[in-house]
Amino acid sequence: MTYQTKLYRTLDPSYDRPGSITIEVKKRFIFWTNIGADPNRPFDFPKFIERIDITDGEPKTQKIVETNILRPVGLVC
Repeated sequence: MTYQTKLYRTLDPSYDRPGSITIEVKKRFIFWTNIGADPNRPFDFPKFIERIDITDGEPKTQKIVETNILRPVGLVC
């Protein structure tokens, strides 16, 4: 069986680009990125990244990082 990371976009239909969610199937983690969608801006940056652990049935969340435009961040898992 092959596991693949899947990326889902446009979770909130009220915005064009509200955020994205990445599901790591093999490790059973979900990484949620919240992007503030302002229609007057040509681009936007993530506000926070959360890891949701789904290994034990009941999801456990952990906020990994908060970002701003002056301090770009990366995430390695």
